[in-house]
Amino acid sequence: MKKTFLVAAVLLASIALLTVGCTTTDLTTNKTGWSDYAEIAVKDFEPVGVVRVTSKEVFETGPFGFKKSSTGSKVTYDMLIAEAVKLGAHDIINVRIDVANKSSSGPFDYFKGTKKEIEYIGTALAIKYKNPPEQAGRHFGARLGDSEILRSVDVSSTIQSLFGGKK
Repeated sequence: MKKTFLVAAVLLASIALLTVGCTTTDLTTNKTGWSDYAEIAVKDFEPVGVVRVTSKEVFETGPFGFKKSSTGSKVTYDMLIAEAVKLGAHDIINVRIDVANKSSSGPFDYFKGTKKEIEYIGTALAIKYKNPPEQAGRHFGARLGDSEILRSVDVSSTIQSLFGGKK
């Protein structure tokens, strides 16, 4: 009798814990969300051209994982903007970054070492605003008075100016 009662109590406690821990959230009822805070500017633009940037990272590991090195870099937004500015564009849209793994692996890689190559291909559409608004496209690090809308500055000077340091 005690064994049956113990099994029934454990089963009942398990069911109670499982049903109490489950919650359901209906996301369709969330009428206020992140889109309520976004500022959308109407921008008339014309396409300038497609920009493309490629980059490669190489990771090398020696036998038994002792020596590790890496060279290269990933494609960044700033790289795509730099290419767009060369075309005379103000901004980029439809950014896509593809990753291609160009390496192969074998069963004895741990013993002989490995070389892993990853290629990044970034493409975007460069655009030029017909009537660019003063602040459109400006991000936190943009310099005031730039003729181009998007241009990065030295991050350290921006951080220093935030915390009361000299520029």
